[in-house]
This record gives sequence, C-alpha cells and structure tokens, in this order.
Amino acid sequence: MKQHILPKQFKEMDEDAAIHLFDLVPREDWYKYHHKKVTIGKMIEVLERKEPGNLVRILLSYEDHIQHSAQYNLCDRLWEYVKNLR
Repeated sequence: MKQHILPKQFKEMDEDAAIHLFDLVPREDWYKYHHKKVTIGKMIEVLERKEPGNLVRILLSYEDHIQHSAQYNLCDRLWEYVKNLR
C-alpha cells in the first residue's frame, strides 16, 4: 500500500496552501522535496484538525468504495479530500 503522495499529486495543490496546511518550509522545489511528508497519518491529522468529525464519513466512504474496486488506495482517497481543504 502506498504510504505517501506523489510529487505530481502534491503539485495539484497551491504552494501556499500546502505549506500552511502541512507546516512545511518554503522551497523552490517544494512539491518534489516535501511529498514524502504527506503520509496517510499526516493527512488524517490534517483532516481531524480542519474538519473534526468528517474523518469517520471519509473512511466509511473509502470502505464502501473498496468493496467495488480493489485498486483504490487509502492514500489516494484521503488526498482527494485533503487537497481541497482551505
């Protein structure tokens, strides 16, 4: 199972939002350097901080989704929610 997002996934998010959301140090190559810090655990922490109570709904929707598609990864599912947080 994939444990962190890929650089191209991280680039989907605005640099300032990413730095603020994940408490990162600004760098020119921020998405290449910091993508390994955006793990499943870190995304869960961010979701709990930004949207308390929504984590259960997200995990239940993931559980429902994997019953229909074994190819979908928890890391990717969490990223779909986190990348749209502000």
